[in-house]
Amino acid sequence: FSLVLNGCASAFGSRKERLKAFGVARSTFQDMLSFGVAPNQVTYGIMLKCANKLLQPGSEKREFFVRDIFERSRRDGLVDPAVINSLRLAASDELFGKLLGGNDLPSEIPPEWSSNISKKGPRRAEV
Repeated sequence: FSLVLNGCASAFGSRKERLKAFGVARSTFQDMLSFGVAPNQVTYGIMLKCANKLLQPGSEKREFFVRDIFERSRRDGLVDPAVINSLRLAASDELFGKLLGGNDLPSEIPPEWSSNISKKGPRRAEV
């Protein structure tokens, strides 16, 4: 799954082609969840990268998607510095501030936001 998502995040071309790549990424992510494959912090970072690269900056669709993905990663305890960096690129300044509780870039990620990150590195999301 991660390879497909990363391929989508690397897509370029016309707005129509980028939106098609975003649709593939979104449906791949949903397929992953429906197959019972849990995302990891790398997956969440890639999905934020998809939003940054493929969706129109400032659009309602982009803001909604970015909020949803970040809130999922936070709820799942899978926020690491790479997810924060991807969020910074994908979210508007206003949304970024709201999602981080008014902070710009946190000096430390709250422990509950990263409680499920393995000390051995990211767990695999692929099957």
